[in-house]
Amino acid sequence: MTLAKANQATLTVIVATNPATYNTTQTLTSSGGNGTGAITYSVGSSSACSIVSGNQLKITSGTGTCSVTDTKAADTNYNQATSSPVSVTVQKATPTLSVTNIPVNAVYLGSFSPIYAYTGNGKTSVTSGSTSYCTVTSSGVVSFVGVGTNVCALTAHATATNNYLGVDSVAPTFSIGKATTTITIKNMPPPGTYKKNSGFTATYVYSGDGTPSVTSSTLSVCTVTGNSSVMFISSGTCTLTAHATAGTKYNAATGSPQSSKIMVK
Repeated sequence: MTLAKANQATLTVIVATNPATYNTTQTLTSSGGNGTGAITYSVGSSSACSIVSGNQLKITSGTGTCSVTDTKAADTNYNQATSSPVSVTVQKATPTLSVTNIPVNAVYLGSFSPIYAYTGNGKTSVTSGSTSYCTVTSSGVVSFVGVGTNVCALTAHATATNNYLGVDSVAPTFSIGKATTTITIKNMPPPGTYKKNSGFTATYVYSGDGTPSVTSSTLSVCTVTGNSSVMFISSGTCTLTAHATAGTKYNAATGSPQSSKIMVK
C-alpha cells in the first residue's frame, strides 16, 4: 500500500486593515492549514505593496494594486497549501501642512516668504483671504498692504500627488503694524544774510501719511507760525526739526535737527 501526504485545511491570509494607506505597515497573520510547515507571505506582481521583515505588509503607493497570499510549506504529513488572494485597496495618505514662520512683528509694506511644515510631496502655496491687508505675489511672497489687529488671514495649500491627497490648512491670523518712516526739511535755507521778518515755508522729504510740521529750538533767531512757516527775527544759528504725526499706516516721525547760520539785517 502506498501512503500519500494529506492536503491541508483551507488556508486564509488575514489583512487587518483594508483599505490600507500609503506608507503604512501592518502585520499579516494566517489561519487554517495543518502541520508544522513554515508560513510565508507574498504580494506577487502587485505594484502598490511589498512584504518586509517576513510578515509585514508595507503599502508603497497610494494608487495601484495589492494582492496578498500566504503559503504554508509542506511537512512530513501535509502538502503545501496556498491561500486564495486577498485584494487590498490602497489609498493616498492625508498629509499635514502648516506655515511655520507666521510673522509676529509684521509692518505695513513689509513681506515674508512662507516656510511650510509638510509631510507630503505635492506643490505648496498660500492664498490670502484678506487682500485689503495682505496679498500674495506670483512667486508666493506675502506682502503687507494694510494695517490692523489680527487682519491677515492666510490659507496654505498642497496639491495632490500619486501618494498624497491634496490638503488645505488655515494659518493663524496675525496683526500688521504701522511702518516707521523718516522726515527731513527739504528746503532748509543755506547760511546767508536775510531780511528781518523774512523766512520760508518748509517743505519735506517724507513718505508717510501723517501731517508734517516743523519746530524751532532757537526761538530768539527763528520762529514758526502754523505748521511750516518759518520767520527769521535775529542773527544767529537757526535750528529746526521736522515732525510728522502718526497716520493710518505710518508711525509718527521726528527728524534730526537741521541748522543754518543766518545774518539778519
